[in-house]
Amino acid sequence: MPAARPKSSSRTFPARSARCWRWPTSRSSLPSASADMTRGKILVVDDEPTNRMILGAQLRHLGYEIVEAADGLDAVKLAHETRPDVVFMDIMMPGMDGYEATRRIKAGAGDRYLPVIFLTALTAEEDMVKGLESGGDDFLVKPISFAMLQARLNAIERVRRLNHTLRQQAELMRRDEQLAEELFSGVITAPNVEMEKFGVMYLPADTFSGDLILSARRPTGELHLLMGDFTGHGLYAAIGAMPLAQIFHSMTAKGYGPVSILAEMNRKLFEMLPTEMFCAACIASISPDVRNLQIWNGGLPDALLVRDRTIVSRFPSTSLPLGVIEDLIEPEMVHHVLQPGDHLLIMTDGVTEARNAAGEMFGSERVLTTLREGQPAHSPFAR
Repeated sequence: MPAARPKSSSRTFPARSARCWRWPTSRSSLPSASADMTRGKILVVDDEPTNRMILGAQLRHLGYEIVEAADGLDAVKLAHETRPDVVFMDIMMPGMDGYEATRRIKAGAGDRYLPVIFLTALTAEEDMVKGLESGGDDFLVKPISFAMLQARLNAIERVRRLNHTLRQQAELMRRDEQLAEELFSGVITAPNVEMEKFGVMYLPADTFSGDLILSARRPTGELHLLMGDFTGHGLYAAIGAMPLAQIFHSMTAKGYGPVSILAEMNRKLFEMLPTEMFCAACIASISPDVRNLQIWNGGLPDALLVRDRTIVSRFPSTSLPLGVIEDLIEPEMVHHVLQPGDHLLIMTDGVTEARNAAGEMFGSERVLTTLREGQPAHSPFAR
């Protein structure tokens, strides 16, 4: 048995030897991997060559490819170069110890799943806590039972499969979001007119948040504006936005007024959307001479008419969102006379419910304060 070596610490650690590995009673008790299949790559980090040799032999028998490192610094280098699937890490090593090596390996792995299992004779709670805080995932206490070693590896593979499934689902969601954005920009909002005349702030939490802004002119010159906020996000919300936009643009082009457009949009959404999905919306119609406003709000925060930093009129929600009930009670359009310099602010609850780093919601009062402070009309919340 090799003699114990002093460590660079005031603590006393048990002697290290090849006997820290508990062999199974026979090699036949270990299932062997097929010759043409590798279960993954494992980085074994230990400053004792004998320990690396014994553990490496057992892991190879289980079907793993083995990479060995004799110290923490070498482990960090090899983890970057070879991209192992699992790391077995000794703690007490000369130079860089296992704790620091683990911190660096985990930092280098980023969001890649790379479990680190500490191999140690240290059983004090403070040592285990330190190991977990440095990024370790589990411990195997010496002397190591190879049945326990195999059980740990099986557990890791189960977590890895779950992690892989989650990543696949995340990628599918990302593709759905990308498709929703393509639909939004290429189909839903492409027919909009004169958007350069409006101050629009669109900051979705996802690629497509379910919020949309539509604009079109009737043959008689009235400008129709619609802001909608669908429940749901991504492709799920874009599916509802497509027929809504088609109805809005086609009926406006044919000369229909906002009441007829709202009724048809509500009928279509109720017919095609699942029960839990609907669209809070606000529609405005502005006369060709920009003197008269008609507006309806169904489920959005109060629309505000601002004149000289003062709110001169509010347009609260007076109806259910679109798609909730089959027959929308005839929408009541509110009429208002506009003056030069008036600004109409229509917003979704994404404004009032936005949170800062401290978790505080922006809220309705901050909306009013921002308006009173006289921010630029085209971007009252761009700060």
